[in-house]
Amino acid sequence: MDNATAVQCAGLMHQLLTSARCSVRDIDPQNDLTFLRVRYKKNEIMIAPDKD
Repeated sequence: MDNATAVQCAGLMHQLLTSARCSVRDIDPQNDLTFLRVRYKKNEIMIAPDKD
């Protein structure tokens, strides 16, 4: 994967992570997203976000 594609992918994952974190907070304000797993047909991406 070239650098431009990796940067674009990271940006999109950050947006997805932000949306998922907001959704979890909307359901339960005392809870926070600790792990995000995205599965495809052949690949899987697992994201463990930082507290910041």
